[in-house]
Amino acid sequence: MSRKQNKSLLLLTLLSTIIASCFLNKSHAWKTRESWESLAKRAGTDKVTGHKYEMIYEMWLAPWRHQPVNFLEIGLGCDMTYGPGKSLSLWESYFTHRDARVSFLEVDGACVKTHDIHLRNGTIFVGSQDDAAVLRKVAAEGRASGKYDVIVDDGGHTMSQQITSLKELWPVVSSGGIYVIEDLMTSYWP
Repeated sequence: MSRKQNKSLLLLTLLSTIIASCFLNKSHAWKTRESWESLAKRAGTDKVTGHKYEMIYEMWLAPWRHQPVNFLEIGLGCDMTYGPGKSLSLWESYFTHRDARVSFLEVDGACVKTHDIHLRNGTIFVGSQDDAAVLRKVAAEGRASGKYDVIVDDGGHTMSQQITSLKELWPVVSSGGIYVIEDLMTSYWP
């Protein structure tokens, strides 16, 4: 086989491997290259427009991006002026693995029904993050699906809610997993 034929065969093998990988993972190569910041801006979440979390999330969430992550966010954004579900759109596009689970805990059940919010693969729990019984239900679901790899608390933003959630949910964070509490400064507002 000539050197030119060898290069062509190598290129063809490489391309077919990439294409097969995209179909097997049910993701698209072009989609997986987009940064967390770009996806967050497209989703319209305040995680990048108001808070500038892009460097932190890009760095800490990268290991789970293409893995079967089990993710939970407290707060679906029902009380936000730009409307609910912006983070949902972000997380479902960021975590590309077909078995990634993206779940939410939202206090406003009427909002979830009104906006007919559905997840690709996950659960929307309805209840308050300062209700230990609700959090135990969320924790049980986390245990049943192999613990949560990532939990983001972007819920009620009071110190008592954040402490209650952390106490109840920390035991179901996977080994090497992360627990993020956003907007801690609100605990000190009058």
